[in-house]
Amino acid sequence: MDDIGQAIEQQGWRQGSIIKAEDAQALSDDVRSTPEAIVVVISHSCDLAHSDAQGEPFAELMIGIPIAKLDSRLTAAKSPRKLHVEVNFEKGGAQAIELAQPKRFTIDRGRLADIYPDESRYLSRKHLQTLQHWLADRYKRAAFPTSFNSRVQASQNRREKLYKRLSPHVTALYIKLTPQRELNADETYHVNLLALIDPQHKGERDNIAQTVREIAEAMGKDGIDVTTAVRCEDEVSFAQVKSLDKLPLDYLSLRSDPTHPTTDK
Repeated sequence: MDDIGQAIEQQGWRQGSIIKAEDAQALSDDVRSTPEAIVVVISHSCDLAHSDAQGEPFAELMIGIPIAKLDSRLTAAKSPRKLHVEVNFEKGGAQAIELAQPKRFTIDRGRLADIYPDESRYLSRKHLQTLQHWLADRYKRAAFPTSFNSRVQASQNRREKLYKRLSPHVTALYIKLTPQRELNADETYHVNLLALIDPQHKGERDNIAQTVREIAEAMGKDGIDVTTAVRCEDEVSFAQVKSLDKLPLDYLSLRSDPTHPTTDK
């Protein structure tokens, strides 16, 4: 078939598809050295189906490592470096896996035209969307002025503990820093922190608010003026969120952070 994209699409490949174990072993030395690996297609579906082999020569994949259970600090795209999601089984049940940014690799896209996705394993719509957000966040997360990074360094250990406490119930923590420039020692940074929670965790709202206030107090001791808010996801507009920067919840130091692929089951 002349149209490589059409051939790949007809084989059933989409973003989030799982490579069969026997096929995955032939794709990478890293996969061969990790027999339990679960290989996920992370290229966008439109790129997989692109008609021009020269214009889109490669497909990008990522090695997932099975883990005992999800770590809430690494779910919902909270960390820019690692992600925990579940791979569902067609016959029921699921396997938690860890994806890590360094574990991505590319293959000649044409190789997908000769094999089929694993129909017995898939990412649910929820976990596929989380994967998409996580991949995008890698390139669009915030970078802050060096003088701000230096000021908050003192509270790093305290904030790390608070982020871990916050993580199980918060889907995202957003920050607005004013001004977004280097300041002299006698000038003050102002920060707005917004914690978003899943509506099903409304009962934890007061505890979450207390933890966010403690984060603000820790930053306040660094000389930062901080205001806080906690909202359910359905209480905040897209326009409000778009004006803020997402703060990774694995965040230890601001300086350190310069076959059924769409089935909803």
